[in-house]
Amino acid sequence: MTSRIGRIPGNDERDAYDLGTLYEKLKLFLLVNVRWFTRAVMVVIVTFLILHLFYPPSIEWVGDSLDLARPSLAAILALVVAVWLLERVIVLQGELRRPPVAIHGRRVLAYRYLSEAIERRGARRVELIQVSGQTAVRLLRDLGESRPKAEIRLLLLHPGSAAQFDRDQKPDHRDRILTTVGELDLLRADYPKMSIEAKYYTTPPSVSAVVVDEDIVSISWYHSYKDPDEPDVTRIRGHLNPTITALGDASRSLLSFARQQFETLWETAESTYE
Repeated sequence: MTSRIGRIPGNDERDAYDLGTLYEKLKLFLLVNVRWFTRAVMVVIVTFLILHLFYPPSIEWVGDSLDLARPSLAAILALVVAVWLLERVIVLQGELRRPPVAIHGRRVLAYRYLSEAIERRGARRVELIQVSGQTAVRLLRDLGESRPKAEIRLLLLHPGSAAQFDRDQKPDHRDRILTTVGELDLLRADYPKMSIEAKYYTTPPSVSAVVVDEDIVSISWYHSYKDPDEPDVTRIRGHLNPTITALGDASRSLLSFARQQFETLWETAESTYE
């Protein structure tokens, strides 16, 4: 009996695997972009309807061109309804399978979920607001694996501003921030087609956010407080705060808020290489 462990797959198995992978990619592409397809069909149908208002025989002309039997305005309207229902079914199916809003108790779990969403839906431009950025390093590396041509803009708290928190160096935010900057250099070397720009902001940290294109956002908050056991020490924490991740239409309001926060900070931030 031949063991399957370590066995090199044959041509038939490789072909089946390639076809299966292609099918999954095509299915994912259609699910993600179904609205663009249906909207394009709608535009074409509406164009024919408008044409019909000004030139009624146009529907018969289209029907003859497509070799359709007895085309009519009612048939065109029925097609509109059918396309709209198809879109609704596919969108609802996707929302039932993967809810458009997810809440995680720890940011690291949210970023794992976010990496999976990016792998499915794609990413061209990603903006991040962080304090040290250590929690986001794994996300950035996952992004390099799945979307190596993405454009990244990252905001980190200025090491000088970070010195006011956790003065007992538990943790050492300055060291963590500089470590993240070093990780960015490694990412640039590992993924040379990825554009990575990082800046320091100096305003008090409040929002932690990741914004992906125009349809994905993950947002949380930083919490600063006086240590009850050491009144002279101000702590700042964020990685254990609940994180909200929203996809598609559900992301619009949070995404707009997060991007506005990012652009406001980015405008006055300084490069990490200055």
